[in-house]
Order: sequence, then C-alpha cells, then structure tokens
Amino acid sequence: MSDPSHNAGTVARAIAFVRESLRDNDVDYTKEPVPRALGLLAIPMMLDMVTEAILAVVDIAFALAARITAAFSSDPGVLRYGTSCPGIPGVGYPACALGMVMSQAINGAGDTMTPTTLNLVAFWLVQIPLACWLAEGVGLGPDGVFTAIVVGESLLTILAVLVFRRGHWKTVAA
Repeated sequence: MSDPSHNAGTVARAIAFVRESLRDNDVDYTKEPVPRALGLLAIPMMLDMVTEAILAVVDIAFALAARITAAFSSDPGVLRYGTSCPGIPGVGYPACALGMVMSQAINGAGDTMTPTTLNLVAFWLVQIPLACWLAEGVGLGPDGVFTAIVVGESLLTILAVLVFRRGHWKTVAA
C-alpha cells in the first residue's frame, strides 16, 4: 500500500499555484489548481486501491503481509491485524488525498489557523476519542482504530471542502 505522503510534491505545487494567483490578485484562477492537484493525487491513489483490491482477490497482498508480520511476531493476534490492517485504511485514501489538497490549498493562501483548527477538530476531538471508543468501548480492537482513521480523514475532507467553498481564505494575505 502506498503512503499518501509520497504525493506531498503535488500538494506543494497546489500551494504554490494558490499563492501565485493570490499574489497576482487573480482569485478566480486560484480555484483551478486545487481540482487539478486533486486529480493528480486521487487518480493514482484510486488506481493503487484497485491494484490492491485485485491483489487481495488473488491473496498475494495478504500473503506478503502475513510473511512480513510473521517476521516480527508469531502472536496470532498480531498476525491477524497485521494482515487485515491494509484493507480498512485503504478505503479512506481518496478522502485523505482530497483532504490534503483542500487543507493545504487554504494553508498555501496564507490562512494557517483554519487548517490547524480543522486538524484539531478532525483528529484530536473526533478521531482519537472515536478510536478509543470503538477499540475499547465497542470491542472492535484495532479494527476500531483503523475505522476511526477513515472517519477522521473523511471528516477533515468534508470540513476542508466546506471552508474552501466559503472562500474566507481568499482574503487572507499570503
């Protein structure tokens, strides 16, 4: 499974486009780089998910995960979650890509407080307590933590899209 942070270069380009557009007082053009960067991030990530789904069907990815996990532990519980972990967070990768692009576009416009607040809400106020509750309170264990990751990333994405559409970031000096 690829790591979404490898796409940081694309996010950085979106930030640069937004800053340049704001510097040139071309606010309407500022909206264009974000969907462009999203496409550059989301398409490879979705292709990655499709590839992983195909590999899962033929059991190659899970066989490799079992071998890698077994190199570190022989505990059956560790082996179970070491092989099931790639599936649950992988579902949230498209949301993760969109959330990264949207929040970093706002950040690139010079509004650093909004993305900080969004991350605080999505991760510290929702994802972490939800992970504890799903893992311990509901009894899902690590699968509850993996599910909370998807929920936190999805919430960040929804909030970032709403804030981006509101347009306050256009008035913040870079």
